[in-house]
Amino acid sequence: MQICRGILRITKVGGFGEIDISIILLKRKVKKLEIIDIAKGQFGNGTKKVLEKYGDFFEEYFSTLEDREIFLRNINSVLEKTDKKLTEKNISFLSEKLREIFPLIEKFVNNAPVPGAIFFVGLNNFDGHRLIINGKPFAFFNMTRMNEILKNKNFEVNIHLLHELFHALHYFLSPDFYMKNYKNIEHKYFKRMIAEGVATYFSMVFSKSDFGKATWFGLLGEEQVKKWIEVCKSRKKEIRELLENSIREKRFDSSLESILFYVPGFSAEDLTKGRLGYYYGAKIVEMAAKKKKTALALDYNKFKNYIIKYFIK
Repeated sequence: MQICRGILRITKVGGFGEIDISIILLKRKVKKLEIIDIAKGQFGNGTKKVLEKYGDFFEEYFSTLEDREIFLRNINSVLEKTDKKLTEKNISFLSEKLREIFPLIEKFVNNAPVPGAIFFVGLNNFDGHRLIINGKPFAFFNMTRMNEILKNKNFEVNIHLLHELFHALHYFLSPDFYMKNYKNIEHKYFKRMIAEGVATYFSMVFSKSDFGKATWFGLLGEEQVKKWIEVCKSRKKEIRELLENSIREKRFDSSLESILFYVPGFSAEDLTKGRLGYYYGAKIVEMAAKKKKTALALDYNKFKNYIIKYFIK
């Protein structure tokens, strides 16, 4: 694929001082934001017809994220419990927010491929994710979870949408980090950490938000964010040792994965104990963005140098 470069310069954003970021840009222009509403078909036509009509999406979804049989066994029950009117209202709201964000991304990134957006009703596993479908990046949003999250008045919708869009763009520009390219235990920790760091860092820069909002989308208060950051800092050495042991022994540690990328529960106290990998990843990407002009498209081997530098500091 032919590529060219463009420059993004943002001054004094999010307390990081002056940042000069260069990202890879496609020569092909994306003239409009592509939004696909699968949920409408799920309510109207049933699962079987939707799977046929949107086969490309579901094939990638099942091969990357979700077990097909578990999904098919449970999705009709989920649909029966889903508020159709609320879902339609929220999809309309999120679509409008995406259209507001679209010019922002185009303005700063010129000809980069702005990812499309897909809405559907899924199992209660995650609120959003990203896929490469027929060579194009997409962010998708699971309305089963989004309907609940949008009830929180503190939820920073635009930052969350940017986060998922940057994930999709990152996978497109640097396929090393796409989930299908996790080849070993090291990748499951470090590629995911960098992927979350990229989405967090660049959504913060583009939205001009602070670090706490970029990592938690407003779901944690200021004092809780401070406590979480202290936990991340205080456990850094311990986490490094756990990572080293797991990689050396070629033994994937699911409890370590949970500490890095999930939360143990949904109380205020629980939220400050998890998702440490988002903090570490964002700080590693910050290091790279200050020294490399192609941070968004930096390959894994080059990013690995920054991972090592960060954890030995």
